[in-house]
Amino acid sequence: MRKTLIVLSLVSAGLAAGSVMAQDTTSPHTAQTGWYVSADAGQARVSKGPYNDGDTTGGLKAGYRFEVNPHTSLGLEVGYQYLGILDPHARYADRVTGSGRSQLRGATAGVDFRYNISPRWYAEWRGGAFRAQASGLTDRYPGTRYRRDVTHTNYYAGVGVGYNVDRDWSLGVNYDHYKGTDDAVRLDTNAYTMSAEYRF
Repeated sequence: MRKTLIVLSLVSAGLAAGSVMAQDTTSPHTAQTGWYVSADAGQARVSKGPYNDGDTTGGLKAGYRFEVNPHTSLGLEVGYQYLGILDPHARYADRVTGSGRSQLRGATAGVDFRYNISPRWYAEWRGGAFRAQASGLTDRYPGTRYRRDVTHTNYYAGVGVGYNVDRDWSLGVNYDHYKGTDDAVRLDTNAYTMSAEYRF
């Protein structure tokens, strides 16, 4: 996860840096401010412990952006993300008591840093707190695996790039990591999504 996040961050930062070097004092004011709502959908994957599979993910966010400079804005946002249901590895079948299915979902609260590379294109970085509601097989103890339901606060972080269709709408592609692990259940999840945003 860290390698993917670092690579995508470097790529988007490189695009942003190249754009800064190309801009001059006559470049248009492109920072986006005000209220916004967004929705995303795509694929979520877990590859730790009893689980190595993917499922559909989807989420909603809403927030408010403040201008940092003529091309950059900082948003404060809250949201909710559903990260799918997974069946465990077949090799765990004879060691499971009850259902072995996992589920991960939860509320988010964080920041969104957006840089407009041009009037049409943007790069963004996001992160914050993830209130994980997780169900899954224990992975810390030997022998029989039990399904546990846990709720805990951890983090999410991600990067994305997108296209401003017009003043109000934009479309993007994103990579986000949701930390869904506690002491016994490991459900760290990588989400690859497409998003649509509307600005008021």
